[in-house]
Amino acid sequence: FFRTGFIQESFIVLNALPKASVIRLTSREQDRSLLKTSIQETNGIRFCQPQSNYYKAHHGYTYNPGLRRLVDYKQVAPLSKIKGGDAEVGVLFLHLGFITAHLEIPACTHIGWEQRTHHSCLKKKTVANFLRKKWLQLRLTKIRLLDKVKKSQ
Repeated sequence: FFRTGFIQESFIVLNALPKASVIRLTSREQDRSLLKTSIQETNGIRFCQPQSNYYKAHHGYTYNPGLRRLVDYKQVAPLSKIKGGDAEVGVLFLHLGFITAHLEIPACTHIGWEQRTHHSCLKKKTVANFLRKKWLQLRLTKIRLLDKVKKSQ
């Protein structure tokens, strides 16, 4: 982390975007697909949101540094039960309708790709990967059913 004020800025953007799972703090230059995104502004804080095609690869969540809402996290908690790192957690958040956003002015730097939480089997069409995706679909269905029950009470 190399600057101050980013928590307050992230809080403003997070409040403006109820379906943002995280306000990311790394530079857009560290993710080339974000360079083409347009800058938006809320209450004087500039940020960007990835285009919808971005989510085919990066989905709706990341373990990268950023500000999150506890209530959103609780919808899928505990994350430790979801195998495959932030990619599969991101799939679950994406199916719940969440997106990510980036502050325009970064506040931290990426520590390096070799230290990421990427799971190698995600790129292979394996039985284990298929079963994990089915498990995520079932969990999502359970979350939606619980939401309907809560709303009807």
